[in-house]
Amino acid sequence: MQRRAFLRKIVLSNLLIAFGGYFSCTSALARIPGTVTWGGVYPLGNKNSLPHVTGALGLATDEGITFNNLVLAELREINWSIASVDLRTGLKRKLTRYGLVMAFAYERVLTDLYSPKLDATQFDLRLIAYTILYDVEDRKIIAAFANRYRFFDSRPGDTTKTNLASLYFDLMIGDDGNLNLPKQAAKDISDFPFELKYRGKTFKVTSITGSKFAEESASALGMDLILYYDDIGFVATCAFSEKLLSPVIPYEKTRALTTDLIGEMKIIATDGEGALNTSVPLPEPEIAITVFHDGWDFKEKSLSDQRIQVTLATSFTISFKDQQSGTLLYEQGFFGQQDFVEIDSIGYKISRSARIYRMHEALLDRALLSIADSATRGALFDGISVENESEHTFLQAVEED
Repeated sequence: MQRRAFLRKIVLSNLLIAFGGYFSCTSALARIPGTVTWGGVYPLGNKNSLPHVTGALGLATDEGITFNNLVLAELREINWSIASVDLRTGLKRKLTRYGLVMAFAYERVLTDLYSPKLDATQFDLRLIAYTILYDVEDRKIIAAFANRYRFFDSRPGDTTKTNLASLYFDLMIGDDGNLNLPKQAAKDISDFPFELKYRGKTFKVTSITGSKFAEESASALGMDLILYYDDIGFVATCAFSEKLLSPVIPYEKTRALTTDLIGEMKIIATDGEGALNTSVPLPEPEIAITVFHDGWDFKEKSLSDQRIQVTLATSFTISFKDQQSGTLLYEQGFFGQQDFVEIDSIGYKISRSARIYRMHEALLDRALLSIADSATRGALFDGISVENESEHTFLQAVEED
């Protein structure tokens, strides 16, 4: 697959000078003025768009403890006097100026794979949530941070028909050495630099597009390209916010359901009272982030009667543009390649659409981190190799010839 040439080359050192004004402190206040009331966790959508997490949030342990109960308990253990918000978790039925909620906006089942030979089912799941600080009186989002949660699990037997809402709930609250989401969510909320709302520009992933070859690549796999572009929109939004510790305007789906995010965000506090419940318009971005996909290609080589060596190659370009001036602030291409083995006879074959997702996820994480981290930037231009037992992955920033 040919790697697409740049439309314009912008040196990363100049990019950092330009972005310095956006990420640096001007005359920042140390904290949000006034107390902030916790409104709970809720799904930003409905059972059609978020079926599993919506179901999971309605479940409880044998003791009757819900996910919201667990997050609340963790939040109450935090010393909020040293955080960037003075969070209160006990104010009920009282009018408050500021509210804070955690809204799950995206879920994805990447792998739901049963292997007859291993007699086990492997799961690879994703969740993306926004933690949103908002002004109740002015109906305005002050700052939103995105976080992604990954769950990997293997269960004995064929559990592909398992109630995934129950599985999500088990994994979300699990404390067996894997991710315990209530603890992690509470830590993330307390660590978010909400004071950044006093700084710089507003950012949003506004467009995910691709080439004709990308359309052909998706068609060959039977993928819905519009839905996949929305996947990448959520991943890019989350990677930008996570890796740069920056507030971000929530991503809006290209093909949204009527109750999904379109121009405004519905906020539903878990206490059922009216003080924190509202809908707030999404702000207009000052800096637009776009991703252009070149597509992807799979090459096969037979190793034996059962084993096939497969090479996946893909590339895309990330751009940042100032919406007011039209100035292109940054444009950089990235290339990824992964070599892996497929064994059909034992069901050892992760779907190729999941492979593409994970490749683009890994590239986006490193690409956006490289904007602020010089070590990652240098490594990407040299090329990053990642090895494990079953695959080899190579990631690189593309330079002009």
